[in-house]
Amino acid sequence: MNLLYVLSFVFWSFLGVLNDTDELKSFYRKQIEELLRKYDADRFIGSKSFTLEVNNNGFLRYKRILASNKTEYYSVRIEKVQKLNYFGNEKSGWLSVVCEPSSVIFQSYRDPSGDVDSMAHEIHLPLRGISEEELNSLNKSFDFLRENY
Repeated sequence: MNLLYVLSFVFWSFLGVLNDTDELKSFYRKQIEELLRKYDADRFIGSKSFTLEVNNNGFLRYKRILASNKTEYYSVRIEKVQKLNYFGNEKSGWLSVVCEPSSVIFQSYRDPSGDVDSMAHEIHLPLRGISEEELNSLNKSFDFLRENY
């Protein structure tokens, strides 16, 4: 009887840990999305619109539509992200999401020079007005998600 009690305790404890991890994943996914949207500079480089998502399956997806109507789409599994590099200052810069080789799906549509469907290893996101603390927070969020997907 004690063994059954111990096994059921372990089982329910494990489920509690999973729920905590799922809640933390959700928190960090939202934090990444909010920070990247808050400091987005896509409109300053000629983009008409963009979408950014870190979904429940652990994919980072980024799509932007340029003024010429060319559409660029990037997708990568979050655990394939190796590091974040920021090139610039607090006023403006580029966040480079460095991933494992050939792990980023890149597609372009309505491109006058021809549509592209290829693999890449980086995604470059234009940012403006982001502080060092927020960049560190972004890095921490990516680290957590990378380790838990």
